[in-house]
Amino acid sequence: MHDFVETLAVPGAWTATLTIPAIPAPVVRAALTGIARDLDLPVDAALIGTEEAITTALLYRDPSRTHGAPDIDACEAAVDLIVSETGWARQPAAPPALTVPMGLKPGYHTTARFDPAAARAVLAQTCGASGWELTPAILMSARPVGTEMRTYHEHGALVRARPRLLTGVATAARLLGQLRWVGIDESTGRTVVMARPCECGQGRG
Repeated sequence: MHDFVETLAVPGAWTATLTIPAIPAPVVRAALTGIARDLDLPVDAALIGTEEAITTALLYRDPSRTHGAPDIDACEAAVDLIVSETGWARQPAAPPALTVPMGLKPGYHTTARFDPAAARAVLAQTCGASGWELTPAILMSARPVGTEMRTYHEHGALVRARPRLLTGVATAARLLGQLRWVGIDESTGRTVVMARPCECGQGRG
């Protein structure tokens, strides 16, 4: 089982998936950071591919206790701008699911990291053999704070699962040493922040 508690929830389960023509990860991160700066809008994304060639980006909202979550209309406007400026193509919406961008580092202050195969083994243990998929991803964030642009990225994973597997995914997050994670649940139309009790006053403000 797990000891995560829901610390924040916002209405709407928004994501947008873009097809990218095999562009290096730093170039993709720079383009998305530029959009965040131009629109004064936080941009969070899971980039799929390798450092040398990103082929897909899934954009999502990571709510903040201080600032809430960006308006969905503003997020849609950001996607429209990205498509018009880069030529990247938006993919049709996928079937409803629970989407969880998940780090693979246990805790905040470590260089250790689970590899995707180990993470898949943990999910198989907590969720069973089917109803979920884990894709290696580079998780990135670009967040304007006043005149400062705060950016971050790390190698992690994108988990998509049947919503009924929420407890199993949370248990896997616990076993993988996560302290905080975001779940985009299209079955309930909500985006939630889950944190361990010791972390409820920490993390993203």
